[in-house]
Amino acid sequence: MLVLELQSHKQTANRLNGATNFATNDFAIGNGINAMAILQSNSTTIGATTDIILCPRNDGTGSLGINALSPVSKLQIGSLGTTGFACNGLAVGNGLNAMGIYQSNTTTLIGSSNDIVLKPRNNGLGRVGIKTNTPAYPLDVQDFVVFPQINYS
Repeated sequence: MLVLELQSHKQTANRLNGATNFATNDFAIGNGINAMAILQSNSTTIGATTDIILCPRNDGTGSLGINALSPVSKLQIGSLGTTGFACNGLAVGNGLNAMGIYQSNTTTLIGSSNDIVLKPRNNGLGRVGIKTNTPAYPLDVQDFVVFPQINYS
């Protein structure tokens, strides 16, 4: 059962102004210390004086979709089309192709329905480091690299 208690405009403004100046928004709620508001214009703005936590289903089992009507991952952005991505982590799609990131207790899996391109600095001059925070070469591996029949260090 949902019960709404409507207060006078003056009381509501006092509770909101104690936290912020949200009283002029389209929808605003507050407790006298913190508040949140929604303003609708050419876009929708959601503001708050605290962190915003989205918890679908309120028990951690829900999914959140952005431009996705029936999300199949914890966070899904866009349509995954027929790619079969349901990674239970992060999935991003454009309707034809998709990529996903899944975190288990032992590994992180990054998958895609097409090629994966790493382009540090987005200009081809960046570096990728494995086991180093300061890569000195286009690909800098600070460990053994194993190829079938060949070992490099």
